[in-house]
Amino acid sequence: MHPLRPILVPGTLPASMKPFRTLLGFAFLGMAVFIMIGLSLPSQWEAEASTWIEAPPGSVYAAVAPLRAWRDWAVWFEHDPDMEVDYDGPAEGAGASYRWSGNSSVGSGEFRVVSAVPGHRIELNLSMNDGLFEAHGPIRLTPERNGTLVSWVLQGDFGSDPFGRFNRRFLEQSVAATLQESLDRLKRAVEAAPP
Repeated sequence: MHPLRPILVPGTLPASMKPFRTLLGFAFLGMAVFIMIGLSLPSQWEAEASTWIEAPPGSVYAAVAPLRAWRDWAVWFEHDPDMEVDYDGPAEGAGASYRWSGNSSVGSGEFRVVSAVPGHRIELNLSMNDGLFEAHGPIRLTPERNGTLVSWVLQGDFGSDPFGRFNRRFLEQSVAATLQESLDRLKRAVEAAPP
């Protein structure tokens, strides 16, 4: 046996490796604590935006129900004017849908109308990035002050994803801002249209 070669007894580490093992242990412990805290946070999220439009609910519904009309006000069409969009099903109402694929700002996904009550609401499902992100919720139209209060809600569930749960507030704020910007554009488009 070479006189300078250290002899390792099974189950032991050289002294130079012990700090690494300690550091690795703390890293695993930290990750376990992070996951446990994440799983204790709420899994459901909800984002909402609203605006008042000086027009009757029927006029607002005419701008919201046909998915092809979303090009006039949905903000993601501005973020990528060249994105590919494929429409399917009826022009409006249950079963109407569109799929899109665009740049990194808009990604890819699908909006599908689940149900619709003309002049009152449409219920939507949203799926993005091959189903990695899913949400659902209504666009509601409520007569108010000689106009229409439009509210849009999207909600979803992170399930057992602790990382998503940690980011819940950020996601809610980001989605709410996107919905609000779209509704503000809808307000301008409807109010600018001839009566």
